[in-house]
Amino acid sequence: LPAFRDGRPINYRNTLEQMLKEKARNQKLKDVEKKLLYSKEDLLKLDEDDEGEGSGEEGISPEHRDILQRFSVVSSAIPDLHPGEDVFNLDNFGRLFSQHTLELKRCAVTPQNLAQKTLLQASSEQLPLLISAGLLLKAYRSAPCPPAVSSWLFRMMSVHADRKTSTQILQSMKDISLIAAEQIGLKEVALTFLNMGVPFVTLFPLESLQPPFTEGDLLVSFLQAGYLEVSMALASRAYSDKEILLLLTAICKVSLETQLQLMPTEDVRALLTHLVDNTRFWDQQLPRICLALADLTEDHHNLRHLVQLLPNNKRGKQLRKHLSVSIISKLLNHRCTYKPTRADFQLADLQQYLPHMRPSALLRGLLAVKKEDKEDDDTISQDQQ
Repeated sequence: LPAFRDGRPINYRNTLEQMLKEKARNQKLKDVEKKLLYSKEDLLKLDEDDEGEGSGEEGISPEHRDILQRFSVVSSAIPDLHPGEDVFNLDNFGRLFSQHTLELKRCAVTPQNLAQKTLLQASSEQLPLLISAGLLLKAYRSAPCPPAVSSWLFRMMSVHADRKTSTQILQSMKDISLIAAEQIGLKEVALTFLNMGVPFVTLFPLESLQPPFTEGDLLVSFLQAGYLEVSMALASRAYSDKEILLLLTAICKVSLETQLQLMPTEDVRALLTHLVDNTRFWDQQLPRICLALADLTEDHHNLRHLVQLLPNNKRGKQLRKHLSVSIISKLLNHRCTYKPTRADFQLADLQQYLPHMRPSALLRGLLAVKKEDKEDDDTISQDQQ
């Protein structure tokens, strides 16, 4: 939205230079925040050390003190912010299409009314004004919006330099969807993400879960989550279960972008709610969803963030519980070994992992890993000599 300074409006333009400046500024803010978090951790450690010294004066036996030192857990061990991953590459932004190369005239559709004819004949400079005047909604209020026009709107919304215009296109598309229940296909979503700088291998990282198209066929700003949410709500059977799983993993992967760490997640959570609810064969897809999400990232803090992103409805809670156990099995066994056999979670499913989660067992596991790493390093150094 335009800001005001000395009574004069300043238009926010989403140029590549502006994006790079914002990225640098956000990185500085993140560095400052990390320093503050580390300072907080140091203070908490000092506080815990003071408490430990004080408790010693109250007569804790040496045996108990030894146990506390061996198995104590720092209260700040879990950071307030997940580390995230670098998903978007701004250097590749707009490499497939931009607001200057997208022309509505090329859609090759026949106008059905005067409003459609005006839009299809308008220049790229005139379109923002016509859209802000509500002509887009008027054009397709009573007539179906052709797929070519829907794709053009979806792409233009993701690349237009003016934030206000992008938001107006988004709102118009949502209003049209409420009338005609239009939906954007998986291929179009992937293409728009690709154009925004998300590598294809990052968007679909799992070899066992690939879409029926390649990178050569194909990117979405997070503004599109709102439109996809409406499409999923109205056209609940428009996507197959495999397409829903691909969309689910792609949205979760993109949500790990470091620049989105402090952004609100309401739109993403609402979209995930519809994706989960629109899955037809839930019992069959649940194990596949758990395996796919558990393999999206190796960092356990990022995995925790994915669990927190899931909805709070019935299916969302089922998925949260099963995914949590899937992640536990992955952290303990270095791969996901848990496979849900029913939608409703049973505490008995967790029983097999409890012995391995004791502090003594975890400590032995960590020492064994360190020993293996040291032996590997020694072997490499001997080979180099």
